[in-house]
Amino acid sequence: LGSMIAQFIAYSDGSMDQNEERSLREQLGSWPERYWQAFPPVIRSYITEYLNGELTEKEFKARLRASLNSSSV
Repeated sequence: LGSMIAQFIAYSDGSMDQNEERSLREQLGSWPERYWQAFPPVIRSYITEYLNGELTEKEFKARLRASLNSSSV
């Protein structure tokens, strides 16, 4: 899940390499939508807050770590 989150963030903020994005599209089709649907709601909210500038990168990573380490996600 961690690498999917990193790829989604890179795509969303425009930092993803075009070759990587093309490869994901070839393999998965509409991968951003598929990834988004695969993320648990709490992870979606953290991603949204991070992309909207409501969380720093440090806060975002700390929340992700806590959520991914908990049994509720």
